[in-house]
Amino acid sequence: MKEKIIEELRKLDFVEWDRYFGYEKSLTFFGWIDRKDQHKDFVYIEFENGVVLNYGTSSKRHTSRIAQFLKQSHSECKRVEDFCDLSNVIRLKDKKR
Repeated sequence: MKEKIIEELRKLDFVEWDRYFGYEKSLTFFGWIDRKDQHKDFVYIEFENGVVLNYGTSSKRHTSRIAQFLKQSHSECKRVEDFCDLSNVIRLKDKKR
């Protein structure tokens, strides 16, 4: 099982893997993707018995590529500020997306 997980994590060589949690057969890994604006995007992958169960990322640039590498369906990430008005939401200065 460990070898299968390592194989999947290596496919995303542009991700800096940071932490993981879980139990023997169910593990979730977290990593970071550098961006040109000095910020980082997150990515996580959930494994069960060494098989990719789910993943998510905040990377608009790499999201399709990650889905392809992991052989998973793809869904575009959307902004919370477009969903609702919260005081604790990150707002983009440039509203063009």
